[in-house]
Amino acid sequence: MKNKRGFVKIVEAFVAVMLVAGVLLFVVSRNSSVLSNKQSKIDDVEKSVLEEIAQREDYRDIILSVDDQSELTSSSAGKFGEIWTTVRTRVPESLDFRIKVCQLEQICPLDNYPQKNVYTRAVAITTNITTYHPKQFKIWIWEK
Repeated sequence: MKNKRGFVKIVEAFVAVMLVAGVLLFVVSRNSSVLSNKQSKIDDVEKSVLEEIAQREDYRDIILSVDDQSELTSSSAGKFGEIWTTVRTRVPESLDFRIKVCQLEQICPLDNYPQKNVYTRAVAITTNITTYHPKQFKIWIWEK
């Protein structure tokens, strides 16, 4: 009789551990699918923004004219400001972003990274009819 009690306690403990593990797996998989959806949404935004910038001839000319690395902001003048505004209209209000033009062969970091999950993507802008000074146009996106 005593051996049966021990066996029942072991089975109860095993069932309890399996139940807790199942709940944890469910919660983790649910959270990872939410994170995956956010990543997918941000990835789609980055791709569409970079495609548009790379395809517009006037934006390509401006990007190729940058001598060194340059961060574009809402206060950027002229065509740089227009590029920033174009990106702002494509990025949902729930997201924040930074954009920068750098030399193609150089590392292109942000000066200050936000304390959040930051997603980045870049496109090479290599040439137009008259200029060959390859640059990278890089975007960083994160949730506000």
